[in-house]
Amino acid sequence: MKKCIVLTLLLLTFVGIVSAKEEEPVTKNDPPKMREAYEYLVLEAKNPTVALINEAGFLMIKGRHDEAIEKYREALALAPNETLILDNLAWTLILTGRYPEALEHLKKSIALDPKKPSTNFYLGVAYWMLDDPKNAEIYLRVAATLDPNHPYSHYYLSKAFLKEGNFKDALFEGELTAYILDDAKIWNPDIALYLGDLYGRLEIFQKAILQYQKLVDEKDYAFDANYGLGIAYGNFGDFEKAETHLNMALDLNKNDPRVYYALGKLYSERDSKLKKALDYAQKALKYEPESGRFLYLAGWISYRMNDTKGALIYMKKALAVDPENANYRYQVKVLEDEIAGKDNK
Repeated sequence: MKKCIVLTLLLLTFVGIVSAKEEEPVTKNDPPKMREAYEYLVLEAKNPTVALINEAGFLMIKGRHDEAIEKYREALALAPNETLILDNLAWTLILTGRYPEALEHLKKSIALDPKKPSTNFYLGVAYWMLDDPKNAEIYLRVAATLDPNHPYSHYYLSKAFLKEGNFKDALFEGELTAYILDDAKIWNPDIALYLGDLYGRLEIFQKAILQYQKLVDEKDYAFDANYGLGIAYGNFGDFEKAETHLNMALDLNKNDPRVYYALGKLYSERDSKLKKALDYAQKALKYEPESGRFLYLAGWISYRMNDTKGALIYMKKALAVDPENANYRYQVKVLEDEIAGKDNK
């Protein structure tokens, strides 16, 4: 199986995307080194199991996951207890969203070798994808212990902790992920965004701002970065910067109700901006008319505009959406009493 290890190292150096319609994983259009590697590791491989594993690896490079899965299955039929095949097949199944099937192979693999870091990592990810953070945590802890410098074991462990409400450990593992990546001089915008959102959720807004600022020039992350900066600056009381970044986010995506809600909330704090605030709150409601917080905001702004009856309508709708919400119930009672008091005068 040594050639499989060689392949893993070689494949990391190749980047190439061609049409999935090609019959062969590697063609004359690929770099010479890739063609040489394919010939040596697949076409000239004397062990058919090794050839199938390596061919699956080349298919993975091309993004032809379904074909890779079939090659791994063929290899597994020849070597049913080989953990490398079980793990690679499971990871490819995870990438294609087939989590229960991936778990079946990983459980067999972990029984054969419980101390393998990658198997524990894949199990953790599979359980995370299946919305089972407790089991995800179990395996990701083992993976991070066996291979403490693997950043993504810490990353998914952080997400598992967060899902469980363990914010302290989520923050520790998230920051450790960033430290390992920084030390290896690896830039991963997904981690920066995750940390920014985590800091924001924990109200550590200065650190959130530092993470989001790294992303404003990243095309695929600019919306989230500007939205996050708008929220963070708003919580700092910096109205102008909050307004600027939220409007930049709105320019990038006019169909996200969160931005309309955030702008409505921001403007609701300024007497001169109340009409604009209500307009944004109502735009948010067009996307999510059953959102309790959107209804509550519209009600609050209406009240600030001295439209008590209008405010009551919104508050009653919010309460209907979330009848267990004590604050909504209290606000409805206060507004009803106020209206009744005025009518009795």
